[in-house]
Amino acid sequence: MKLKFATVVLGFAMATAVTLPTNAQSLQPVRPGVNSIGQADLQALRNQLQRQQFQQQQQIYREIDRQNITPPQTVAPAVRQPCQSSANGGNAVGGCR
Repeated sequence: MKLKFATVVLGFAMATAVTLPTNAQSLQPVRPGVNSIGQADLQALRNQLQRQQFQQQQQIYREIDRQNITPPQTVAPAVRQPCQSSANGGNAVGGCR
């Protein structure tokens, strides 16, 4: 169970690392008009990345929750025997009160 969780976490970390910028050119500030993408496009990419990371985190939480679910224990109530009257009279027999 812990191995499966570790695998999921490792997969999440690898997926996140792949989407992060790794070269120096991508870390330079954006200068208008010099081979740059617009601010709206950049914001759209950020939003897409955040949405993807959020969904991956939710999948991890769901996997953890599935592992932690224990089946509910059913508690059956005790059955009481009904009152019985004797065949020779009206006196009650058994656990009647």
